[in-house]
Amino acid sequence: STLFPYTTLFRSLVQAKKWLKKNTNDVALLMTLGRLAIVKRQVSSARDYFENALAQTAESDPVRSEIYRELGRACHSLGDSQRALQYLLKA
Repeated sequence: STLFPYTTLFRSLVQAKKWLKKNTNDVALLMTLGRLAIVKRQVSSARDYFENALAQTAESDPVRSEIYRELGRACHSLGDSQRALQYLLKA
């Protein structure tokens, strides 16, 4: 059924938000929430999760390039091509 994937996605998002309350600085969790938000077409929420993940990550951490790519895609989807380009150039 077409409702099954959406229901599963919704439950995953709810569960991940619960985990985030206990682990506010968990970069992997923030990235997961951002990606789930993208799938649900909540791109501005996704951007917020990715920006939060970036804030939790040291400059030298290689995961930053992945976060920059996600931020670039999110900003592009929101019509902010200037910011999207800035993030993608850092990736």
